Formats: sequence, structure tokens, C-alpha cells
Amino acid sequence: MKIADVIAKRIEIRDEIKRMKEVHANELRPAYEAADQIDQYILDLFRREGVKNFSIDGVGLAYRYISHTVKMSDRAIFRDWVIADELWDEADIKPNKKRAVEFLDKHKRPMPGVVVDGRFTVGYRRAGEPGESEELEE
Repeated sequence: MKIADVIAKRIEIRDEIKRMKEVHANELRPAYEAADQIDQYILDLFRREGVKNFSIDGVGLAYRYISHTVKMSDRAIFRDWVIADELWDEADIKPNKKRAVEFLDKHKRPMPGVVVDGRFTVGYRRAGEPGESEELEE
């Protein structure tokens, strides 16, 4: 088998996977919408009835809980607060991947307390397809 045929086949498979994900997402949309409508109905019942759950013998349990999301609104203010009051448990401290790799490349050792791991993988582009931001390895 020629390498050109192998690459062309892999690009074809990549495109098929993308198409299948889109089809699958579209097929699932009505189910997600129906589930959301039922959830809203049950939440409204919880409010009206003043209860936190419904337990139905032989059917199951519906219960309410709070699902939190947390977003950074002002990184500098948060960072300064954590540092000033030494509230280290209030933050998730993790290395920046891009900076960690740059540090390793520059210093030939990882940042203290950090492990940088890498593995070769294969990227594919169709002829004429715009490139990604990463540089190709020579």
C-alpha cells in the first residue's frame, strides 16, 4: 500500500468520524431537549410542593441538588487575595502546559515539582487545508 493511499484513507476516516459526531449530536438533540423539559417540570413540582425529592416505589427517585460552576471573573484580584491572605487551599495551582514545555526546552529540565511528558502522535491535513498553529517538526 502506498503512503499516499494510507494518508488519504486516514483523512477520509477523520472526516467520517466528524460527520458521524455531528449526526449523532443532531439525533440526540430531541432526547436532551425532552430530558430538559422533564427536569424543569420536576424542579417546578419541587418548588410548588416544597420538597427536595420524590421517591416512587417500583419506579425510582427524583431529587434536587445544586450543580455549581465556578469561573474566574478577575484573575489578578483573585490571585492577589490568595497571596495576601496565604489562602493556598482556595485555588487550584497547576502548571501552564505551554510554559512548562517552553521551560523544559530552554533549561533542559522541568520546572521544580512538575513532570512534563510528551508522546509522538500523527496529525493529518488534506492538501490545501489550512494549517494548525503548531509548527511541523523537521
